[in-house]
Amino acid sequence: MKLKKSGKTIGIPAGIAIGTLTSLAISIAGAAVSAWLVSSEKIGEGGIGYASLIIVALATVGGAWFSVSMIKRLRLQMCMLSGVCYFLCLLGMTALFFGGQYQGIGSVAIAVICGCGIVALAPMKKNQFKRKHKRAYR
Repeated sequence: MKLKKSGKTIGIPAGIAIGTLTSLAISIAGAAVSAWLVSSEKIGEGGIGYASLIIVALATVGGAWFSVSMIKRLRLQMCMLSGVCYFLCLLGMTALFFGGQYQGIGSVAIAVICGCGIVALAPMKKNQFKRKHKRAYR
């Protein structure tokens, strides 16, 4: 089967790096919004844990979607690889800034896996799974 090469994709390492940076940017923006909500007393201090899990899940979805949309192949593998890179960045930041106090890592890992799974299972195009059959001429 002949495929048209569009030339609009990027390499796997660059796509994963850009997706991970996107996830980190979404995390920072979400943390800023969460801090503003706590300081303005719209949510209580008890809601910070729930807000952080939602932020991690949304950041994972954003980064994985961005990676997959730029790489445009190996969708499941790229989603999971993007999620693993983001999770490793979160672990590294925990070790660097908080002295290695790994509390709540299991729930964060579940949020990352769910975010990656959402992107991996959602179809990108409308007719992605439809095949065109060539007509036989004799």
